[in-house]
Amino acid sequence: MKMKNFQLDQDLLWPADALEPEQLSENVQNRHYGKKQLSPGAKLLFWALRVYALFMLGLVTYQAWANLH
Repeated sequence: MKMKNFQLDQDLLWPADALEPEQLSENVQNRHYGKKQLSPGAKLLFWALRVYALFMLGLVTYQAWANLH
């Protein structure tokens, strides 16, 4: 990290005043790295998590409905 522009006795009115230009959100948001290519095992894991989430959503909905009746 470069610290040449930062002075400790400087009045910092905003938190962003302490950041370097490369750390500001408008500069960070302009970077786009694209989609990460996942391995087949990772894809399978994410699909399994989706199925598990849908199963659990159905189970919780059923239990809530059953307890109300």
